[in-house]
Amino acid sequence: MKAYPVGGYENGMRLDRFLCKALPHLPASLVQRMVREKRVRVDGIRAADPSRRMAIGESVEVYLTDEQLAVPGADAAHLRIERPLLRVVYEDEHILIADKPAGMLCQPGGRETVHTLEAHIRAYAVQRGYGHTPNLCHRIDRNTSGLVIAAKNTAALACMNQKIKNREVRKEYLCVVRGRPDPAAGTLRDHLYKDPGKRLVYTRDRPAAGTREAVTRYETVAVRDGFTLVRCELVTGRTHQIRAQWAARGHPLWGDGKYGPRKEIGDPPRQLLCAFRVTFDFSGDGGLLNSLRGKYVSLAAVDFAEDYFGIKYP
Repeated sequence: MKAYPVGGYENGMRLDRFLCKALPHLPASLVQRMVREKRVRVDGIRAADPSRRMAIGESVEVYLTDEQLAVPGADAAHLRIERPLLRVVYEDEHILIADKPAGMLCQPGGRETVHTLEAHIRAYAVQRGYGHTPNLCHRIDRNTSGLVIAAKNTAALACMNQKIKNREVRKEYLCVVRGRPDPAAGTLRDHLYKDPGKRLVYTRDRPAAGTREAVTRYETVAVRDGFTLVRCELVTGRTHQIRAQWAARGHPLWGDGKYGPRKEIGDPPRQLLCAFRVTFDFSGDGGLLNSLRGKYVSLAAVDFAEDYFGIKYP
């Protein structure tokens, strides 16, 4: 709780305008919600009317978290987002799963510091009065769409990170590759080397210094006009794993200008890759996440499956 005294300049000012002046970093929509949810008191009495006029000497008490009350710094870009661009697919008391659109970074990078998935999730949380700041449990590439898990408290973050590390959270992707993989289903095994200077990942047949094993299970879903719709399940989770593995086999993802050929007219604007399902395949006790055990969260449909292949998937 923090109290704000009403001075001479604020005499006669509406309560909602006073709050916007006192907390300029908070969206006006959150200020209105604070009043409706009775998180504002004037001289100790709950104030439910945002049009209430203020008087000199009154004290306005605001009941918010320390983070909401703090003036944002460089690490609080989410407090500058008034309307979060967020599609929540699943949410409970511990985690939130969002459908990240292609083109949005998961976390700040380069020149983009505000409009990231992390910032929009945190803005969503702040505006709903959560007591903790959500943190992402994993990331997907900027031009990859699909499901990303965020933990709503530190205990859930530690638990989910451990489950991901133990490979007890299955992640499935849908992608479109050039050509037709042979065999139609199987397992891709490589050793990946990440070149940080070029921001590229290279495949190796054998382990070597600086490489990490990458394993992907796959199956063909549909074939059309020289392109194949493929479902992939990550056994390991390496940077650019699916993109680099398919490119190394002569089947780069359609629209992938980093690992595929130069884009031509008619190519999609980004790689056709979507994280469409996560399954909580806990082998033992799930701890505070035990309610998720054996469950999965999936998108209703992946747009490019219908756009390019005429099928609804999944």
